[in-house]
Amino acid sequence: MVIIMADNDIIHVAIEPQGKLDDALINTISEIINKNPWDTRLILAGEIPKIITHYKNIELANQTVAKINALGIQSLAIGDTELHRSSPSFKAQTLKILGEQIVFHDDSGSAKTVPANGIFLILVGRHEASVISETTTIKTKFDMAGTLLTGGIPMWRRVKEKNTNESIETTFFIRLYENNLSGTWIELNQKQINYVFLGKLVAPSTLVNFNTMLQQLRDFFPNSIYDDRLTRPSVMSESSSQPWHNLDAYCQLAYLFHRRERNSKPA
Repeated sequence: MVIIMADNDIIHVAIEPQGKLDDALINTISEIINKNPWDTRLILAGEIPKIITHYKNIELANQTVAKINALGIQSLAIGDTELHRSSPSFKAQTLKILGEQIVFHDDSGSAKTVPANGIFLILVGRHEASVISETTTIKTKFDMAGTLLTGGIPMWRRVKEKNTNESIETTFFIRLYENNLSGTWIELNQKQINYVFLGKLVAPSTLVNFNTMLQQLRDFFPNSIYDDRLTRPSVMSESSSQPWHNLDAYCQLAYLFHRRERNSKPA
């Protein structure tokens, strides 16, 4: 895999989680990436591809990748520029199935036609964002000063109270990575799709409609890889203290590992 780098680029080493790891393997990897076994175990936990260490030298990064791959764990080196590279994408607003093709339309009226063999990877994920809302309530409170002024007659006054509430808003999305393996994708967002194409299957719930659309896409692209690991609760969040832990970075890593696996298979 060609690593796209800019001057003074950080080189990340990422792994594809393998499930349960024994203590001996954890200790070996911790020595390779120069971390203690406890931190290494936490880093390797979970289901989604993740970055485990960083270098400023591509040779050192490649050496680490070779050592980890030799242990039977898939890993790769990726420059920070490539990790955050924004590939051209098509944000679909609706779609229509026409025989052996699907035509996607965006909000500007532009169309993109994709054949049944045109999608390499169907990647499904969720985005969780913290939403702050304010509400104002009016309450009646006893007015001591007014009561004293009236000679003891109870007085009441109305006061406004502002309350701040925080909630988590979850939005699901689909990225259809094209078969040309250029990294371009078509994106469908749960709350931005016009589901009129579902016809009689349209439901009041956008989540139900989203799942119906997803099943139709899976049926239409039966040979595509399907990956929904990014839908796991609490896997994705809007903010992180580490810039390489964000939605687009996780999507990019998932795509790159799938592409690597496909390229490694004999034609």
